[in-house]
Amino acid sequence: ATFLLTWALFFGSLWLYWKYTGRAYGRSLGQRAFRIAIVHDNGTLLELHHFGPRAFHKLRYLIPVLGWFFGFRDALRARSKTAEYRTSIDVSNHTVAAVDWSLPSDTRLNLK
Repeated sequence: ATFLLTWALFFGSLWLYWKYTGRAYGRSLGQRAFRIAIVHDNGTLLELHHFGPRAFHKLRYLIPVLGWFFGFRDALRARSKTAEYRTSIDVSNHTVAAVDWSLPSDTRLNLK
C-alpha cells in the first residue's frame, strides 16, 4: 500500500506542477528558463483548459522502463523533419515548442 501511495503522490505532484505552472506562466519553469514557449500550431497561446491533458500526457515519461522507450521515441521524433520536429505530446495536443523570441509580438508579449 505504501508503494502505491508513493507512486500516486509522485505522479500527482508532477501532474499538478506541469498543469499549474502551465496555467500561470504558459510553460513550465524549465521551459521558461530556456525561453521555450508552448503554443498552438498557428502560433497563438494555449488556453487554460489545454494544460491538464498536456500534463497528463507527460506522465508517460515517468513510467519505469517504458518511460525510456517513450522518451527515446519522442527524442527521435523531435529531431525528425518528417514528424515536423514535434513529439507525440505536441501532435496529440496540437502544440508546437518554439523559442519565445521567434513568436509574433502579440503572442510574445502575453507570455510570462
